[in-house]
Amino acid sequence: MIVDIIPAKKLPKNLSVLSYKIPNDLEAKVRIGQIAAIPLRNSFTSGAITAIKKTLRTPYPLKYITGLASEKPIFTLPQLKLFRQLAEYYYTSASLFVHFNLPKLIKKDWQKLPARLRQGYGGHARLNAPTVNRHKTAKPSFLWWQKTEERNKFYLKQIQTAKKSKFQLLIIVPRINDISALAKQLALKSTEYIPIHRQLSRLENFKVWLAANRQLSALFIGSRSSLFCPFANLRTIIIDDEHSLDHKQYDMNPRYETKVVAEKLGQICKNKIIYSSPAPSLVSYHELQLKAPQFKRTIISADLNNELTKKNFSFISEQLDTHLKHTLNSKKSIFLFVNKKGEATSTACQDCGFTFTCPSCTLPLIKTNNQFVCYYCDHQEDMPPFCPKCSGPNFHSLGLGIQKVEANLKKLFPESKILRLDKDITKLAIADYQSPAAIIIGTEYALDKINWADIGLLGIINADSLWQHAEFISAETAYQLLIKLLTLAPKNANIIIQTFQPNHYLIQSIIQNKPEIFYQNESAFRQKFSYPPFAQLVKLSCLNKSEAATKKEAEKIYQRLKGYKNIESQPPLSILRRKIRGKYKFNIILKLKNLD
Repeated sequence: MIVDIIPAKKLPKNLSVLSYKIPNDLEAKVRIGQIAAIPLRNSFTSGAITAIKKTLRTPYPLKYITGLASEKPIFTLPQLKLFRQLAEYYYTSASLFVHFNLPKLIKKDWQKLPARLRQGYGGHARLNAPTVNRHKTAKPSFLWWQKTEERNKFYLKQIQTAKKSKFQLLIIVPRINDISALAKQLALKSTEYIPIHRQLSRLENFKVWLAANRQLSALFIGSRSSLFCPFANLRTIIIDDEHSLDHKQYDMNPRYETKVVAEKLGQICKNKIIYSSPAPSLVSYHELQLKAPQFKRTIISADLNNELTKKNFSFISEQLDTHLKHTLNSKKSIFLFVNKKGEATSTACQDCGFTFTCPSCTLPLIKTNNQFVCYYCDHQEDMPPFCPKCSGPNFHSLGLGIQKVEANLKKLFPESKILRLDKDITKLAIADYQSPAAIIIGTEYALDKINWADIGLLGIINADSLWQHAEFISAETAYQLLIKLLTLAPKNANIIIQTFQPNHYLIQSIIQNKPEIFYQNESAFRQKFSYPPFAQLVKLSCLNKSEAATKKEAEKIYQRLKGYKNIESQPPLSILRRKIRGKYKFNIILKLKNLD
């Protein structure tokens, strides 16, 4: 007999599935989903059995598996099918998904498990049976909510339905910290839900793995990797904050997107999929043909161009200044949102124009407390007294960072308590934010660390900086961040957005409480320049220690791709962060149109 095996090792795409012979003494024990020990080249590894065949003709002799690492199947049929489909979709090896999801449990950990789990693992009839529900795969539905209370009410209703009907419900959140935060908002006890994420210990992770396979009625709250658990009776998947970029795994293998995995799993197992967000992604808005709910918020737009006309060169407009004083007098807290850490966005020499950049990734260094810091790769260095290029002593800080805002506010309001909250603040200092504060200045890092009930004024210092980036999604991410701030602010809080572009469709959409203004204008822009959802993007990256060699190789690939039908290729470009781990990087962007 022959078995097809996906090795649990990072291998090229052409080595996704390998065939092996089964020794006679193991033929009766082999099951699909088991982990087998196999020889591979000059070493040994393990892999998941995906198929069992009686015979197979090959031009070369097959090796034998050397044993079974598990008596019971570890992976379910739907899981194995999902791995293969994802490998095909992302043009990678299925072995990456097996390697990523294989429970790493050694013998001493197995003995720590309760006896009922050790004995029961793999014993349920559904383990090797497709976990298919009777209803047909439906189009994903969408919950477009305005306030967290509305979302929480909907989630609790879904939880009660799952509990009453005795099936499994999975809620996927963007970040690991969001798991406990959501449970707290839903007033769930620790015994009422099962958390799933990659930071669990080996033993805890395996307990979750068993619970997914054994507990037919349970609530799971997890990060994106939770979709790969062997669920026995999963009926509904809710993707919380579906617009969040944290639903993509882009920094390690295997690279995947939560929505893609959820929809493919839904097709395999006929799961109900619900997307949830206060600001849907443009792709979901277009594909699901969403209709915006009616919003009722009073938001003030402060035109910074008028401030310059009035010779007001401060970062605080007259409108914001008036509301600051009024809120302070009413003993309410204030939250001022600033998009940049440090004192400024970059530092340059006034004499020759030299800009200080990070030696590791070439991004501009940010001045912080007489030091230069790269917040991208954590490089730090002391600020030199003289320019390394011309030896000039005069430096000029460009842009507005949170530390500069803090320093200026302390001059304007010397008697008020002013607190800064960004990633540079220590854990001990964060405790200060639990007590009433006059003015809190924070980046996005601060949003889940302050008591929003105390906030009487929300001010956006410079909204334009949120979308002034060379990325096609910059306006969308800026809109979603602003909407997030609005959903967090109390109903009675005043909201002021400072901008140099008050007529921009993003600002007008928020001021007029009409989301369709943003989505329609942004859709027109995307369609004109062939960006998603009107085309698929593929990024090809070339890396080399030599910048010239990297550029030459990228140009060679680009020339080969030119002229293909329905594919628009852009010339290779160096990324903003030019070096990654000592290597230069050039990207080629492909726009794929009219593809099924």
